[in-house]
Amino acid sequence: MQPETPAASVGLTTLAGQPVQLSRNLWAERSGANALLAPGSRVNDTYKEYTGRVEGTVSLDWQAPRPLGAFAGGDVRTEIQPDGSLAATFPDTLWADYTTRREGDQMVITVTNAVRASDVTRLALGTVQGSGASLTAAVLDLASESEYLTTQFRLTLRTTRDDPRDNRRPRYITVYDDVVPAELVSLTGNRFELSLGQLPIDRGPLTRGTYAQLEVTAVRSLGDNRAEQAMSWQGQF
Repeated sequence: MQPETPAASVGLTTLAGQPVQLSRNLWAERSGANALLAPGSRVNDTYKEYTGRVEGTVSLDWQAPRPLGAFAGGDVRTEIQPDGSLAATFPDTLWADYTTRREGDQMVITVTNAVRASDVTRLALGTVQGSGASLTAAVLDLASESEYLTTQFRLTLRTTRDDPRDNRRPRYITVYDDVVPAELVSLTGNRFELSLGQLPIDRGPLTRGTYAQLEVTAVRSLGDNRAEQAMSWQGQF
């Protein structure tokens, strides 16, 4: 009987250069083992019978904008199931947007975009400036990966008429708690600007001198991958 390789973990560069060969021997559980033996012989009545074998190959077609060498490290786990289906799982350290194509007993993985998982949440809240209709908040992408990711922002904005310098327990009121509309978010280089003064809310609480708290949550995605990063600010408009 031929040896089997039902699963294998392979480096990205290796997989791109040479398909991985997978195989699985198939077995079926039977009963009636004692009927096959000489009278008086006793064994476990159930046994496994070899019923065949499935084989397949998995290969990687790297079509991402940046070269594969920029993402060295980490293995892709490949596997063949008893029904002959093939599967591949990328390492947790890599976010990949990809499709799979099956041709006979071969599966081709085509990667169209990729980022390092550790770079996804390297954001920082920058300057909050202006007031009223001109109020803006900046979010900086320290890893400069925004052109490869989908980024959405959720905002909780609270304001108070109290002066925190005089009142240790100022009473904050939530004036906005929702997603920031995409048309109010702009990206220049590695800098997002959120036009908070254009939110569909009463601008009264956004007047100059008002004390406020901002909680900004960035929701970033690529393919089936998704992560969130929360950032906060407290100060005076």
